[in-house]
Amino acid sequence: MIDIIKAVMAATKVQHWPCTSNRASQLGHPCVRYLVYLRLDWDKATLPDKILKLIFEGGDLIQGYAEDKLRAAGFKLVETEGAIKDPLFKKYNITGHIDDMIVDGDKRYPLEIKSMSPYIWKAINSIDDMLNSRQAYLRKYPAQLTLYMLGHNWDEGVFYLVNKLTFEPKTIWMKLDYDYAEGLLQKAEAVNAFVDAKEYPDRIPYDEGVCGRCNFAHICLDKQVFGKNAFIEDAELEARIKRWMELKPAQKEYKELNEEINFYVAGREIVVGDFIVTGRKDTRGHWRKQIRRIPGKEQE
Repeated sequence: MIDIIKAVMAATKVQHWPCTSNRASQLGHPCVRYLVYLRLDWDKATLPDKILKLIFEGGDLIQGYAEDKLRAAGFKLVETEGAIKDPLFKKYNITGHIDDMIVDGDKRYPLEIKSMSPYIWKAINSIDDMLNSRQAYLRKYPAQLTLYMLGHNWDEGVFYLVNKLTFEPKTIWMKLDYDYAEGLLQKAEAVNAFVDAKEYPDRIPYDEGVCGRCNFAHICLDKQVFGKNAFIEDAELEARIKRWMELKPAQKEYKELNEEINFYVAGREIVVGDFIVTGRKDTRGHWRKQIRRIPGKEQE
């Protein structure tokens, strides 16, 4: 018997890539120190595990699927002419390449296709939802589209968001905000100055949503971040924390499955397999579900 999974995982490669410019897809990150690390220490970043790499590759497949659906709906998609060549981008050493523009008569709009988990997809309904998200990667999306609009002299663009579970789409339109764009250019200018001097800006206050998931946390965070009196010796507590960390992925999986089931059953009563699932609103207007086995199935 051949080990198919082992072979597939072995063929899934993760590697470092040099970063010599300020990428439009990264400048919305809330930490300037992170952006400097990308330029000076790209080869020291913690690589994503292979499962995360598969998720990224799945996102690429969904993008192609979304483009096919848009064309089938009668929309014309036009590829851009490669990297943005606006002199402003050269001045600030910003690089970027938008994949598609969607055509409406004589108007063309930059189009950004993003795939999202069901509960993130459901929660994101405006540009402010992205900008104010606890997830650092979501805050980068508006910056990316803003810089593409700025570099091509467009005044409006659109996000096409795809639910990874149901493949349901939604759109969020974005107007070019010149004040926000100016802030991004200033951030790029600051990053360039630190890179030229081979220095690093101060750390931001610790933020679990940013620092806890940072690929450079292992070289950025140290005792100064937490205070010299924060470190203790407690083998029993350490063992419990290690066990907690082992269980944490299961908690995340539970949460994701819970949100996905909620999404499916809201406002319905369905029978699936051996289960009856009911989704109703509680007295506060929140969706709540009940899952029970079909009578007679308990002993099977």
